[in-house]
Amino acid sequence: MRKIFIAKFIKKYILNLSINQRRTILLIFDSSLILFSVFITKILMANKLNNLDISNILGDTLFLIVVGLPLYLFTGQYKGLTKYTQSIMIYKLAIRNIVILSICQIIFSIFFSLSLTLKNLFSIWFLMTTSIGFLKFILRDFIRIIQINPTNFPNVVIYGA
Repeated sequence: MRKIFIAKFIKKYILNLSINQRRTILLIFDSSLILFSVFITKILMANKLNNLDISNILGDTLFLIVVGLPLYLFTGQYKGLTKYTQSIMIYKLAIRNIVILSICQIIFSIFFSLSLTLKNLFSIWFLMTTSIGFLKFILRDFIRIIQINPTNFPNVVIYGA
């Protein structure tokens, strides 16, 4: 009974959102996952937790978001329906993330005389690609489950079992 209530709630409020509202939700998720990727990378690469510079993490994250989200929008990251997500999406996402990190690396080195190490770049790329890709597949499966209407299944009686 509770599952049916949750399914009806999601169908009524989430699946009936406009395309722009859904894109906004996906942009917020992706921004959060970029922050997560940079934060985890900085923790893994720091010698001690005391050496973490939060302003540096937020600056890197903000820069990646400012470069990444428009690139995601213009290259069709949010164009397809989430329920039709396939494995080719992961490959496209990986290439987009390489482009984003390359642009950021070039801008960092030209304007700020900074550069991220290859370990940092790979770690951020890997975490961004896997976390955003995983989210897309989870959302796809979730939408598929929600769209199954339990009242459409015929009643079956097993006789003689």
